[in-house]
Amino acid sequence: MKYIENDRKNGIEYDFNLIFKEYEKIGIPDIYFKVLKENFEEFAWIIELSERATGKTTAFLLLGLVMFKLYGTVTVYCRQTSEMVAPKFSSTLFDVVLDNKYIEKIFDGEYNSVFYKSKKWFLAKVDTDGKIVEISETHFCRMLSLDDDINIKSSVNETIGDLFIYDEFIRIDNRNFDNEFALLSDVISTVFRLRISGKIIMLANTIDKNSFYFHDLKIHDYIDSMEFGDAEKIEVDGVKMFVEIIQNGKKFKEHKKKWTEKFFNFGRSELSAITGAAEWSIKAYPHIPHFLQNEPYEKETICKIVYINKIISVDIFNSEKYGIFMAFCPCKKIYKNDIILTDENDKIPNSLHGFGDGTNISKLIQHFYKIHKVYFSANDMGALLDKYQIKCYNRLIY
Repeated sequence: MKYIENDRKNGIEYDFNLIFKEYEKIGIPDIYFKVLKENFEEFAWIIELSERATGKTTAFLLLGLVMFKLYGTVTVYCRQTSEMVAPKFSSTLFDVVLDNKYIEKIFDGEYNSVFYKSKKWFLAKVDTDGKIVEISETHFCRMLSLDDDINIKSSVNETIGDLFIYDEFIRIDNRNFDNEFALLSDVISTVFRLRISGKIIMLANTIDKNSFYFHDLKIHDYIDSMEFGDAEKIEVDGVKMFVEIIQNGKKFKEHKKKWTEKFFNFGRSELSAITGAAEWSIKAYPHIPHFLQNEPYEKETICKIVYINKIISVDIFNSEKYGIFMAFCPCKKIYKNDIILTDENDKIPNSLHGFGDGTNISKLIQHFYKIHKVYFSANDMGALLDKYQIKCYNRLIY
């Protein structure tokens, strides 16, 4: 076994040509996503975003199986909560792999199934009666969850756990832990130890450009300008990342169209993450009336919201044509006398929590929401305000 710079603590020096030669032999259909050698070899973080059913997770699990065959590498599959990796939810993780007999292809018939025990996956040989006759000595995949961080530190020692997959890192319900990125980084650090041979794979079936992960990774500005089919090679403070919003091929689109028409052809925007009808999973929000630029109006900023490195101005408009209404707009500066609202008021001196709970500011915001006179500079601003409410109150309050 070769090690990076001939030092075992650095980790295995992988032969990516050999790995992907074996990976290509599997024969993943062109309709589905495949991992590309040049991206996997070059980047420490690989972030893949798409609508559902593109085969992202399966593609990386298959790559992990190939790496296990050649090097004994363990895939570490991580989700947010322990419930998400419990047997009743995780038991189907390798169904596509088994249905397509990929285990047999990769291991030349030595194994043809998998066996799950104590959050670990082992290779298995099953006879024609469905009875397990052989199980591999070591596991090829381990399941972890972020909420088990304390136990992970004391119980997990994956000396070759070099493929770390964090699946469905963007939650459609926006229910995330406080400082979740730091928590994820802590878990990855525990798994990798001091090895520099690891790869971090981030996968999401919901495409939310306002995810805090993009801010914490310092790639939000890139994500903000990306569309379906775009890929960016990014380096932030020396950390190399590959980010892709997967554009499905023609065959996949044709199949998805037939599937949507049969089951979900209701034209509802909230189903866009399932149907793929919209590129971004953001609903439509009422925009600031465009005709304001052609008529006189008065504007007063009543406060500013600071959230995930963004400043949002909360303004009251008064126009002859549209009357009095409230608008949320992007802002660049905070001034000495500004009233500041935030989800973390202990970090910004003299700030108020949420929408200024119990203050006249809160009553004013509530009033305009009640009479449906709230507008946003763009859809992503509306989505950002929804996320802010959920972060502050664990639900949409307006």
